[in-house]
Amino acid sequence: MISSKGCVAGIWKFVKGISQEELVALAKEAANGPDGERYLLLLVRGTSGDGQYGVEFIYRLDQESGETHRKYMHRISDALKRRFGNDLLGWDISSDTTFVRYVALTQ
Repeated sequence: MISSKGCVAGIWKFVKGISQEELVALAKEAANGPDGERYLLLLVRGTSGDGQYGVEFIYRLDQESGETHRKYMHRISDALKRRFGNDLLGWDISSDTTFVRYVALTQ
């Protein structure tokens, strides 16, 4: 097992009306954005709500710049709220991540 306190893991969850395709586009924007190389994982998946989708992620914090879990959470949640409004149901973000099994996939 690998413990990584320098990573943030979580999911952004959206209402039923936000399509899988819209969230794939969002994930691609994040992957290709200014800090895209910091995303170790981005995937779109169904969530507990019928027809609802979310974007699951693992993000490596920029510890050299002093980025913290809280700074990342506020920056991203504010951007998602501005973009999606009430269509963003919520998020679950954790700063304590332990990798039990990690397999690198290629694109």
